[in-house]
Amino acid sequence: MCGLWKIAMATALLSSSVFAAFIQSPVPPSSKENYLLDKDGDGRLDGIDIKLLGTISQEYLDQMMDSVTFDWVDTNNAVVHIVATKADFKFDAAAPRNMFVDLSGKLGDWRRQTAISTEDYPTDLGNFKMFMAGGTSYTFSTQDKMIPVINDVLLRSYRGLRSDTLSMTFSEGMKISAGCNTFLMYKKVGDPVERSLPMVAALWNQSATSVDIILDASLNQGERLAPRDSVRMFEKCIGDSLNNVADESSKYFAVAGYFPLEIRTSSMVVDLQTADKNAPVFQLQFQKEDAQVPNENSWGYAMDVMDEEFLNAVRSTLGLSSKVVLDPAKLLIHYNLRIYTNLGTYVVGTSFDVKGSDPRFENSGKKLFLKWNMMDASRRRVGTGVYIADFVVHVTYNGETIYRNDVHHGPTTQIFGVKRH
Repeated sequence: MCGLWKIAMATALLSSSVFAAFIQSPVPPSSKENYLLDKDGDGRLDGIDIKLLGTISQEYLDQMMDSVTFDWVDTNNAVVHIVATKADFKFDAAAPRNMFVDLSGKLGDWRRQTAISTEDYPTDLGNFKMFMAGGTSYTFSTQDKMIPVINDVLLRSYRGLRSDTLSMTFSEGMKISAGCNTFLMYKKVGDPVERSLPMVAALWNQSATSVDIILDASLNQGERLAPRDSVRMFEKCIGDSLNNVADESSKYFAVAGYFPLEIRTSSMVVDLQTADKNAPVFQLQFQKEDAQVPNENSWGYAMDVMDEEFLNAVRSTLGLSSKVVLDPAKLLIHYNLRIYTNLGTYVVGTSFDVKGSDPRFENSGKKLFLKWNMMDASRRRVGTGVYIADFVVHVTYNGETIYRNDVHHGPTTQIFGVKRH
């Protein structure tokens, strides 16, 4: 019995001495082969793969490790200090010299950024440190293995008046691979067919984080990129300076955009003389976007207002990102209409001011239609003949001019005819 007790004591002492030696010998991280990863491809750092200078085990992580810290940037562009504890550390027996730091539960408000050094933060980010349970700490370097992503896309579509322009920003500076005629694929909304996007030119900023792409105007109208379509990076054709290039899993990004603000009217109207005798001379109507107004029996001026394309036109004029939320109460649409006979005699006129917060928009896009019920200022029905209209639209945001048809499209006068049924 005494012998067994001596053997047990010797074993315990041996085990404790081995464990003590183990505690006194932490395994430091490698000076290289430590990688920053974006495993889900959303453009945000979600893991660090750390190579150690020796083999480890799950017990090692549990008993020896304390935390890994570093500095990163959040969606407010503020540098934040991140602490990952051992609860975030993962061990894979198939790779006993590696430790994975799982950051997926910490990135709720992190910026979409796929590089340590950027134009905005050339030296502030990184500072990676590993802290051991015994108080030892190691500073280690990392390499970027994150594939860049698209951060924003805005299409300026000119309805065939000139070549459309696609403006894009990326999560870091980009580099185009040799031999690629385009670096984007696109899909039309509601159409699963993938197409390569023809480009005439690509004009990059100095840091290569944003680009203005002049699109090929020779495409048929139905094939041209339009707002609400989507684009993705063409695999092997674009990436960062470290050769982290887009692959076949690159994600599609919805295209925000706008058309030039367009005013619709008609050159002829047939007066059916069926209007209610109590109808006003003019009516400002908030029609559905697909409403066919004006038409042969309803004359006036219509413009698509408060839909996403309209709001993007406002943002673009103000120099804002397509993601910025506008205050509808600061949007003002002014209509002013004067109608004359073909000899220049004044017939009737009106003006309306509408705010973007008007409840008649019902928080959606509408066709804002100013309808003339073919009456003069005394509410008498006008006769058949030729008339002259002068119509001015002025759109402002917080007092700043967004659009004026008299400035952007020259003369505001139009000749039109009135017929009786």
